[in-house]
Amino acid sequence: MVQLIMLMISVSFGQPVIFDQVTSDKNFNLIEDFEKDKGAFRSDEFDLSCHSTEGGQLTAFHNKDKAYLVFDIWIYGETGKIHATYWTDKNLNFKIVKRTDFKYDKPFYEKDFKVTETTEYLSYHSDRMRLYDSERKDLSNSLTIEKKKEYEEFFQEITKDLKIGSERHRP
Repeated sequence: MVQLIMLMISVSFGQPVIFDQVTSDKNFNLIEDFEKDKGAFRSDEFDLSCHSTEGGQLTAFHNKDKAYLVFDIWIYGETGKIHATYWTDKNLNFKIVKRTDFKYDKPFYEKDFKVTETTEYLSYHSDRMRLYDSERKDLSNSLTIEKKKEYEEFFQEITKDLKIGSERHRP
C-alpha cells in the first residue's frame, strides 16, 4: 500500500520511483506471532554440552493451538557463539530460520576481545527459498542454496539424538 502511494506521488511529480527492498515475506509473521505469544508456549530444554567445548542449549517451544514449533539453539565456543532459531510446522518442515553468528577476534577469556555479529534469515516456500539480512532485505543469490544446506545440516546434527517429535524432518 505504501509503495502504491509512493508510486502515485512519484508519477504525479515526475520523480523517479525507488522501492525499498525490505520483504513482505509472510513467514516473518511466525516470528512476530511467537514474540507476541511466547508466554503461551510450553518449553522443553535440552543440554547440548556434547556439541561444543563451551556447551550449548536447545529450547523447543510448542503450543497445541499454534500450527508451528520453535527450536531455539545456542552453541557457545571460545571464539564465538551461534544463536539459531528454527520455526517449523508440526511435521518439522522448516518455515523460516533466523541465525546469528557471533565471531570473536580472539578467545573470549582474553582481554578486550571484539565481537562481529551477523544475522540472516532463510525463508522456505513451496516453490523457492529466500535469504534475508538482519534488516530483512532480500539477499537471495547463489549462496542461498549453500545457506540452506548449512542450516539444515546444523539442525540435523544438533537434534539427531533428541526426541523432539513423533516424526523427524529430513531435508
